[in-house]
Amino acid sequence: MKTLFLLLHFAAMISFADLKSQETSVYQLKGKLELSPAFSFSSIKERGSEGQWYLTVPVRVTYFVSDNFGLGGEVIFTEQKEDKNTGIVASLLLEGDLPTSQGTILYLLGGVGLSNSMVIDRLALRYTEKGPSLVVFSLGGGAKIPLIKNVFGKIEIRYQYFSGKQTYEDFFGETITDKVKTNYVNAVFGISLIL
Repeated sequence: MKTLFLLLHFAAMISFADLKSQETSVYQLKGKLELSPAFSFSSIKERGSEGQWYLTVPVRVTYFVSDNFGLGGEVIFTEQKEDKNTGIVASLLLEGDLPTSQGTILYLLGGVGLSNSMVIDRLALRYTEKGPSLVVFSLGGGAKIPLIKNVFGKIEIRYQYFSGKQTYEDFFGETITDKVKTNYVNAVFGISLIL
């Protein structure tokens, strides 16, 4: 029993010291803007095909209402090798930050937006010149690693759920309207600038 008490006491002291070190290393974000461009690139090649590439570029601006909570907007641009149109997702996001004692900031985000494109089977974009009108729900999280003052490297995992209707032409030239319900998971890399 005495050993358990000493271990708990020791764990409490370490936790208290870690909290104190976080207080001194936390970035003061309240009232500041964060500009965060990122990218994701995917390539796939199946037997007998030339292969496909798929590029995603999200650009996010977040205003911090406190040191740990921000409101922002994001635009995601999507390009694919064989498509002429750019897929766009525009979202409003909420972000919660949790600084660590090493200066890294862990964060969670969630939001809702609209899109003219969607992802099917991970890599295939399917949309017409008009594009579908889809609602997109996003959940994600990641880590911001300090590089230099007010600049962080960022890695993020994002889950997106697309819902709505889409009109497109099939192989026979007939116009078809489908209900869309699909999801997508993506990893992006980028930087965060605190302004």
